[in-house]
Amino acid sequence: MGWSSQNTKKANVLLIIVLAVVFWMLLLLVELILGYSSYKLRISAMVNSQERSIRLREIPPNLHLVEEISEEAKDRNNIINLSQDSYILKTDKDGFILPSEMHIEPDVTLFFLGGSTTECRAVDPLQRFPYLAGRILEKRSGMKVNSYNGGVSGNHSFHSINTLINKVLPYSPDIVILKHNSNDILLIPYGSYWDKAPGKTLVVQSQISSEKSQNSIFTFPVIRTFARRALNKMSSSPVPDNFQKYSKKEGEMVNVDRDLVLTQFRNSLYTFIAICRSWNIEPVLMTQAIIDDDQRMVSDPIPESFSFPMPKDPLKDSIMLNVLYSFHHLFNETIREVCEVKHVVLIDLKKEVPSRNHTYIYDLYHYNNQGSEYVANIIATALEPLLSMENSDTLSIAEKTDLL
Repeated sequence: MGWSSQNTKKANVLLIIVLAVVFWMLLLLVELILGYSSYKLRISAMVNSQERSIRLREIPPNLHLVEEISEEAKDRNNIINLSQDSYILKTDKDGFILPSEMHIEPDVTLFFLGGSTTECRAVDPLQRFPYLAGRILEKRSGMKVNSYNGGVSGNHSFHSINTLINKVLPYSPDIVILKHNSNDILLIPYGSYWDKAPGKTLVVQSQISSEKSQNSIFTFPVIRTFARRALNKMSSSPVPDNFQKYSKKEGEMVNVDRDLVLTQFRNSLYTFIAICRSWNIEPVLMTQAIIDDDQRMVSDPIPESFSFPMPKDPLKDSIMLNVLYSFHHLFNETIREVCEVKHVVLIDLKKEVPSRNHTYIYDLYHYNNQGSEYVANIIATALEPLLSMENSDTLSIAEKTDLL
């Protein structure tokens, strides 16, 4: 007698298991056959397609960076009055520059948004004006003030608007101070905020490929990834060329539409103000100081449209510098105009900061320790009335404007 005859129950169970496995494999085969066409179409659509995301241009969270300022860098950037040979940059969990959150339950929360002139990377941490202004206000008012530095080198106003929406609003701030000018002037070669300038684009596009070699284990993708990261850390960052900084190569023509550039900047400021007021935040705008140059003082109106070739070294080229100075003046005027029209508090650093020499500014725009401390006192004096309003039942400027 066979095994199945002697073990009838076991044989039946085994048969059921075998039939179940066969049935499952048949179902899987049918699934693969039916799904092949759809799968093939999906893979085909992915080949050379692009994955898009909105760029959050920020300093990495939880950063602790100590970096030297070489003599070569000082010479390249025409740095004149900067005593530091290195700087320290630390950030909190959200990428805001430390020190930041001084109180768990503050009476007033301030945020400063801007580019490198707000970031104050080359300034000692306790003398950076976004932090120092908060400490001065706290001492004068007796209120607990948290003051956050959201400045990022290279950011223009649209980057700061993105930061406002995605990083600042969750803190429910009372006042947000915006300081932009020179980085938005780069609209001149870019053409618009949406131009595909390297490192500046608002929308990031990354290539997706379904090539077998990229995903195959036999090409050691993990090892290659780690090796690439290690090489990136070992290699020093090259000095950005004109295309990386201005979206134009040397000799390429830059076509300027004055009114279009000013309109885009003005509308960006309007957007910032509208977002703040929608969230019951007091918006404040600041103009930007620049070293005065008698040879480049704005006298004649800039033409409505003109063209010029991108120079090899824009910050040492007389034509480019004249364009930058002219638009810097126009952008500051636009900031003043917007503040008047929208009833926004204006801190006019261009008028308040002495800039005939490099006492407070170490290049064209950036503050040294002494300049940052000087600016912090100007800002504290301008914001003090707003803190009094926060501490009373008086309507804020934003609320009063809504009643007009």
